[in-house]
Amino acid sequence: MGSTHPHTRGGNDVCPPRRAALLALALVLSGCAGRPVGAAAPRAQTMPVITEISIERDCFGCASGVVLVLRRDGTAQRVQVGKARHRTPHVVTHGSVAAADFDALARFVQTQQFFTMADEYQDADVQDGPWTVVRVVRGGQEKRVFRRDEAGPDALKQIEQRIDAVAARVAFTVAPP
Repeated sequence: MGSTHPHTRGGNDVCPPRRAALLALALVLSGCAGRPVGAAAPRAQTMPVITEISIERDCFGCASGVVLVLRRDGTAQRVQVGKARHRTPHVVTHGSVAAADFDALARFVQTQQFFTMADEYQDADVQDGPWTVVRVVRGGQEKRVFRRDEAGPDALKQIEQRIDAVAARVAFTVAPP
């Protein structure tokens, strides 16, 4: 015969509400109840996307400067900045940068720790001479690194060389007036 205890049924001595609570606790402790059935797994944190990489070079005595802009959307622009005192022209050219080239450059910029570099590298005693600004836009935020006369870490110089290598593969054409 069955037990006479009010919470015992058919030889099972655990009451139904207590059984449900124990089952829920077991699921929580085992990790099975971490997300609802059919819910997507949590996404890994991703880095904001680099959308633009540019370099500007100039100097006080130079006849012209250059601004090169490479964009994730495939557009590239190179501006030869003319200077009135040297009577040099201002010339704008356009081209297309390959997506693979831009992506590889963006990854390289990240691996060289560009976003942790100082904003400026220069010798306080040198106020003239050639200078370079590398600018990168990531997640809508702009980071600029200025250097004068080859100052700065080797990683910055390597970034500049990679930018130049990508630009060398772009067929620039003069923009119509």
